[in-house]
Amino acid sequence: MVPGAFEGQDARPASFELPRETGALLCYLRPRAIGVAAPTRIVVGLLGAAAPPQALDLASLREHRLVFVDEGDRPVPFVHVVVGVPTEGYPRRWFDRCVADAEGVVTMRAASTDWLVLATDGTRAWCERIWADGAGGTRRLIGRPVPMLSLRCLDAAGAGLAGVGVPVDCWPRVETNTPRDDWRASGLAQLADTLLRTARSDHDGNLLAPLPAGPVTEVVFRRGALEAKHFRLAVDVKFEPIVLQ
Repeated sequence: MVPGAFEGQDARPASFELPRETGALLCYLRPRAIGVAAPTRIVVGLLGAAAPPQALDLASLREHRLVFVDEGDRPVPFVHVVVGVPTEGYPRRWFDRCVADAEGVVTMRAASTDWLVLATDGTRAWCERIWADGAGGTRRLIGRPVPMLSLRCLDAAGAGLAGVGVPVDCWPRVETNTPRDDWRASGLAQLADTLLRTARSDHDGNLLAPLPAGPVTEVVFRRGALEAKHFRLAVDVKFEPIVLQ
């Protein structure tokens, strides 16, 4: 990681990550309101991979006011937001670092390059591209409902099993025929991976598996030492209870 500096009286860094190999910068600014758990403002820019110190002038960046709305154009509060580069890998480590405010708004200052904005509130998904040649200002981003697959997780005795989830050491694959450089398909696959790993079964063993990008294969379910492997999940498939052994 390469450390950096900021110019501008509004800059109050909350975290700073600059992968040396790509030169992509993601920095999150703390909101001024007291008691807000996560930043509602985000700065994304490009710096070279040269040795520090480096500076990013906030005044040189274009400002976007992103309003996350549902299908009825109603603002959705507290949406979790991540910004990445459309052609690069999964930015999972940046989730939960920026959250929309009570009016569904995130303010983003961005360098003049393409950015991929992914967001979710757990039941909806947003996947949008901010183009390098686009104007700043207010953008209303419409979320779509995330298809959910209802599953039941049991132990060997047939009792409902609570706390079952997809472990971090397995890699479910989204089934798709789209090209690898399809930014929307790639973004939805990133959301699918993140949301699927956050799902957990309740005390009766009921689990809702979110599938925003379509069917997913090679899914593993686990709780402690109990495991069930190699499942293909799709919303149009009826599932028998999953037995973990």
